[in-house]
Amino acid sequence: GWSPYDNHGGTSVGIVGKDFVAIGTDTRLSSNYSISCRHKSRVFQMTSKAMIVATGFDGDIDAFVTRIRQILVRYQQEHFKEMSTESLALCVSNILYSKRFFPYYINILVGGIGLKDEGLLYGYDPVGTLECLNYDAHGTGSPMAMPILDNHFGSMHHNTTPFPHPEVDDAVNLIRDIMASVSERDIYTGDCLQVAVMKSDGNLTITEYELPAH
Repeated sequence: GWSPYDNHGGTSVGIVGKDFVAIGTDTRLSSNYSISCRHKSRVFQMTSKAMIVATGFDGDIDAFVTRIRQILVRYQQEHFKEMSTESLALCVSNILYSKRFFPYYINILVGGIGLKDEGLLYGYDPVGTLECLNYDAHGTGSPMAMPILDNHFGSMHHNTTPFPHPEVDDAVNLIRDIMASVSERDIYTGDCLQVAVMKSDGNLTITEYELPAH
């Protein structure tokens, strides 16, 4: 029967550095065993120092991003300044929670540069619970991506050692390795990889890489 939801797949992986955040996501848009689009960008720059990366139901992604952008415009007009990354993260949480009885069917990562010029990464559950993280993965391939991140960064779930902030190149290369591995095992992840890197100077670069074809 008809359903108001569909899962269009996709995987996103985010890693924080001292003065940057890097998030990688694939560009495949698929449903069940059909591929609708092989080059759908899931990276959305929201402010000069913040971005949203979303996977899941493409219709809800578009509606959600449009709603957040409207809020950002209104905030700019009322306060004569751009919303900070920390405030954007809380705004995203509030919007997700406001839809808790008919949730957006999306997986959200918010990445950006904070008020102290540090890299920030926020992960959410479907009803808006947020957590500021050093690394995270969302989407259909996240069960395969998270163990690699946990293993690479040590026993961080025990909080026994400080987080070893990687350099930009190391973070990007790790994301590339993880996404290549995931794309070989998850049919909903594939085609191209976009890696978005936001640095403390507000410079956002998005680089594309091909994922293994199967």
